Amino acid sequence: MNFHEPWQVFKRRWLPATLAVGTVLGVGNFYNSFQKPLYEAKGIITFQDQQSIFAGEGMNMNNSPNKIIRSLPVVKAALSKTDSDRNANQVADSITINNIGNSLEIRYRDPNPQMATKVGQKLMEAYLDQDLNIRRQEAQSNRGQLEKQLPAATNALRTAEANLRQFMADAKISDVTADKTRLVNALNNLSQEVTTAKSQLTTAQAVSEKLKGMFGQDTMTMVRSSLANNSPSMDRALLALQNIEQQLAVERARSSDKSSTVQDLKSKQTVLRSAIQKESQQNLIGSALFRGKAVQWQQSGVPPEAVSQLIKNETQRDSLEKRLAALNNVIDSGQKRLEEFPAIEEKMRILSQDMRNANNSYEQLTTKLKASPNDMLSPAKISSLATVSGKPVEIPFSLPPWLLAGLGLLTGGVAAYGLDFADKRLKNAATVQQIANYDMLGCIPQLNIAPKDQPQLTLKQNTAAEPFRMLHNNLKFLNDSSPAQVIVISSAIRGEGKTTVAANLAIATAQTGQRVLLIDADMREPQQHEFWKVSNSVGLSDVLQHNAQFAESVIEVAPDLELLPAGTLHLNPVSLFSSPAMVELIVQWFTLYDLVILDSSALTQAADTILLAKMADGLLLVVHPQVAEVADLKHAQDLLNRSQQRVLGMVLNGVKAHEHYEFAPIVEKQPAAVTVNTDNILQLPPMADDNDVFVPKPDTANT
Repeated sequence: MNFHEPWQVFKRRWLPATLAVGTVLGVGNFYNSFQKPLYEAKGIITFQDQQSIFAGEGMNMNNSPNKIIRSLPVVKAALSKTDSDRNANQVADSITINNIGNSLEIRYRDPNPQMATKVGQKLMEAYLDQDLNIRRQEAQSNRGQLEKQLPAATNALRTAEANLRQFMADAKISDVTADKTRLVNALNNLSQEVTTAKSQLTTAQAVSEKLKGMFGQDTMTMVRSSLANNSPSMDRALLALQNIEQQLAVERARSSDKSSTVQDLKSKQTVLRSAIQKESQQNLIGSALFRGKAVQWQQSGVPPEAVSQLIKNETQRDSLEKRLAALNNVIDSGQKRLEEFPAIEEKMRILSQDMRNANNSYEQLTTKLKASPNDMLSPAKISSLATVSGKPVEIPFSLPPWLLAGLGLLTGGVAAYGLDFADKRLKNAATVQQIANYDMLGCIPQLNIAPKDQPQLTLKQNTAAEPFRMLHNNLKFLNDSSPAQVIVISSAIRGEGKTTVAANLAIATAQTGQRVLLIDADMREPQQHEFWKVSNSVGLSDVLQHNAQFAESVIEVAPDLELLPAGTLHLNPVSLFSSPAMVELIVQWFTLYDLVILDSSALTQAADTILLAKMADGLLLVVHPQVAEVADLKHAQDLLNRSQQRVLGMVLNGVKAHEHYEFAPIVEKQPAAVTVNTDNILQLPPMADDNDVFVPKPDTANT
């Protein structure tokens, strides 16, 4: 590959380079056509509660809103209500969902802002429809299971209610909180009553101390002893007073003192107090000890008023002491009851919670059974319609024209140079001249007058015939005084057009008035008989084997031009050409013709070409740059150098019109004696026996 001739490389590889540039530009423009600004539509769906966002009551977690909105049925349902041509999978990938409290924010992107709004709105509507259908289907499928659960829920509720009622009855409470509050207030009221009674008792005790000074300690002891023994009626009165005191304390905690109940209880309390005090006086006066003392007091002159005060004070004191005892008993009972309330409250809390749970389960089951799936409503609604802001949310990167042009030129250059480097064929005349330093005698343009693989006759067209006339003149000018008379025309490999060059050179020479003999010496794939459309039944091989006469085998194909076909194919052409008969023929040709042209086999494919070249005046090498590779030409040159052949020069065949080659000036060379080199002939293998088998090879259409 010649990096110094980029224009020549491009001319050789213009088609793939152009395709590479066009591909890059096409792909780049195709890519840019899809890089459109994206607009985002945003809408909001609000749910009744946070739980509904994830599954909803009774829903399956697989039916969460995120999955439903992106599902293909919902997307397809939304697209069916718009005129969008977007693919459902593409739309699903363009959806973004954000959880915001008990709401879902749905975003959809599209190059068309109006279409983004339509699709976003229809997506939310399709989701609500799909969500409602799913809930109805699940409710219908769960109805049978709910009916089975109802009896158990009913029994659980009844059991919980019965347990609560039984506990409240056993604990003698109606309302834990209210009862506890009333008890605390009652205890506070009783404490106030105790305080008042203690104050009154203190006053009575002070009076007793004064009376003790008047009546003496014995009298006071006797009075106390007489009052200590209660009668059955006194005990009943004290018990009734205790109950009244307790009820009064509770009622005062529950209502004001002006209420009828409190007033009634106060009246009873007053009556009982008076009755107890009166009973105490009767018991005291009726006792024998007191009557004996009363006689003594009367005899001793104690005033009756003092005795009355003693009786009144001591009975009042006794009544207060009994009242305090009753109040303290009530307070102690209330404190014990108050200490029981934490356990009662905990038990009530547990039983109440059990009853509420059972009641909730029962109500949920009955509500679901009463509700019809067709009357079910979705727990969500569209709280914000899909809208698009005025500006696009994303502007994709597009390839600028200058970058596409640069990438296209770079790709085209890489493709051209890469293909040129990978192509090992000879590129042009300059490359051929660099490898094989032979005189360039002719440059045959690429001919299009016949199929590619057929020999081509060009001298009927003046323009196409001119290169062959120039070749004839250049051969003549090699040595004008003694031009080459016997020429072997060959090529490095098969297919380079040596048969075409040989035939057209023969015609060009014959048209100058010289007698020319064209010999098809290619014993493997002869072509000249097909080129001239003559028979190949008798030819060179038959003459060399003495099966035919030379004069009878040649065919006049044009004025002053005769053709000797190859004849019957021979398995060992070397043995034929090294025979004495070949020497005799060459000597004969020198006397009969002005120019003898031998169309021989390719140099790298047959050894007989080297043999013929040694017998001739020289070899003309045909090179086709678009057929032969560099290695083929080097191999052929190596064969010619080792065999010390006289190479008259080269002929470039199939040169394209834009590839011009300037011939180097041909320097006239010294005349060389025209002799047949018999020494070389004697060193070659002997001629084959007459018993050798000759197998003709079918004709082919290759050049």
